[in-house]
Amino acid sequence: MALEYKFEQGQMRVKPSSAQGKLCWYFVILLSLLLLAGAAWLFISGYLIPADANANNTFATSLRGKINEQKHLVETQKEKIKNLEQQLGIVKREREIQKVANEKLNIKLQLEEKKLGEASEELLLYGNILNKKDLKQGLHIQHFGLNLVEVDHNGNKLKDKNRYHYRVVLSYIRRDESSIEGHFSITITGKQGNRTTTLRHENLVPRDIGKALTRFSLKYYQSLESEIELPDGFKPDKVKLTVNPSTGKTIEKSYDWFTAIK
Repeated sequence: MALEYKFEQGQMRVKPSSAQGKLCWYFVILLSLLLLAGAAWLFISGYLIPADANANNTFATSLRGKINEQKHLVETQKEKIKNLEQQLGIVKREREIQKVANEKLNIKLQLEEKKLGEASEELLLYGNILNKKDLKQGLHIQHFGLNLVEVDHNGNKLKDKNRYHYRVVLSYIRRDESSIEGHFSITITGKQGNRTTTLRHENLVPRDIGKALTRFSLKYYQSLESEIELPDGFKPDKVKLTVNPSTGKTIEKSYDWFTAIK
């Protein structure tokens, strides 16, 4: 430290140099300015603002405030997305449940429509049979008809339009109480490409049925029904029904294909 010596009134006095004092004051002022500048920078940067200062959506004017604001917005958006995902999941589950319910209802409706159509056809058929008079003695073909099968036995729609349900109704008129047995067969003639082709009954049976059920045994009337399936690209023209009883003559009837379709 620099000292200054002075002789005053017969005495020697010692005191710090004035230049050194001024230097100390300069240092204090500079340090204060630096502290103020640092505090101002911290305030402007947002580091003097509490972390939750923007929790009430006030407008942030500092970097820290902006960061807090963005954090709050991100958390809010996350919560909204979570709620929307939950709502979407509920809607999807409800849609799937409704879809399954609609499919089951549609299948049931189609099956009931099929049963109703078959019952109406059967009622009309037997009404016509009972109204016939003066039938000759012996075995008779009372009815033969075909219907396009649009749904399977589970009510599902079939893509291919080549499956048909057939119904054969036989009657047996005689004076005694005897019965008659035998078998029948269906043959279909048509075009396969440019060739005329005849398809036999055993080749028309759908795979899920297995084999043709053509045996009959009747005392008065009997309805025989099943399904046939045409090969792809085959265009039918004529269909022939042949009935072979165990006793008596064979009966044959030919039908135009589109006449036999009911």
